[in-house]
Amino acid sequence: MEPHTAPPSICSDTLGFFSNAILCMILSLPLFDARAEPPFSGTIFPFPDVITDSVPSRFEELTYKGQDNRLMFDRRINAFAVYFAHLFKVTYSDEITIEFQVNPEFNANEAEQIVEFYATVIGRIPRALRDHVATSWIHKGDELFGGGNNNLLIHTGSIAQTYIQLGILEEVFVHEAVHTSLDSTHAKSPGWLVAQQADPDFISDYARSFPEREDLAESFVPWLAVRCAADQIDPVDIATIKATIPNRLAYLDSLGLDLQPLDCGDSRIFRDRFETSTFKDCAECPAMVMIPSESFIQRAPESEPQSSNSERPQRTVDIPAFAISQTAVTFDE
Repeated sequence: MEPHTAPPSICSDTLGFFSNAILCMILSLPLFDARAEPPFSGTIFPFPDVITDSVPSRFEELTYKGQDNRLMFDRRINAFAVYFAHLFKVTYSDEITIEFQVNPEFNANEAEQIVEFYATVIGRIPRALRDHVATSWIHKGDELFGGGNNNLLIHTGSIAQTYIQLGILEEVFVHEAVHTSLDSTHAKSPGWLVAQQADPDFISDYARSFPEREDLAESFVPWLAVRCAADQIDPVDIATIKATIPNRLAYLDSLGLDLQPLDCGDSRIFRDRFETSTFKDCAECPAMVMIPSESFIQRAPESEPQSSNSERPQRTVDIPAFAISQTAVTFDE
């Protein structure tokens, strides 16, 4: 699929995130006349201050469980392999448990020190991103980290050391943990595809090059920057993020993700305005929740960097309150 081609059947009866009416309303809104170049090449390196060492880690306890065979992916051979790995049970104070599996090229003492270091860093990323992480594989080697497979993949060589020196290790784990915990549910969901189509552009070259695989992960760190660390980020970058991916930001807002241990303060107001109670129109009907009315300013202000006259004038768009199904609607419903 081309990056800006609308997904098929976007107003079908089986959509579960937005109602048909709101989908069609969003798609009918006038969009920017031309797509600009994405403002960033990637979204990890520009935002080292989204999560810092000052964020208290939820890491609680590490227990060495000995060695046993584990099937682990190793980028150095670009394949899965069975290793007689050092095994550590790591628990977090928010009821998350991860088994760290360490390549036996490390001795037991080295493995324990490495696990404690990385487990502490992982404990600083939002709980919602650790929710589906069951294991973490650790190897030597100058290779990129990875996410998916209910896992976080770590290579401890020069690339990892660069992440540490630049202060972006937490942001790297955020990106990879999005692949692990959110991609399967949201990366191809109707609501995300609608937001992707409605926004002026992709947030990064990397997201635009791989819209199905990388757009959600590339958008998540900027979302955290706007919602949880705006006072730590260059105001020009904050304005750029808001102008480039407003619908993606709104989609992520609406998920009600548990972002602890981050303190996002008033950024949770949008999420908290959603009704938690449900209702049904009939016994067989789906459970519905009310979405409150909202307004937003569409198109770019005169003061926005790199904007053009084709992106003006601005207009206020009012979205009335509406009810949507809490889950995907079946044919029977």
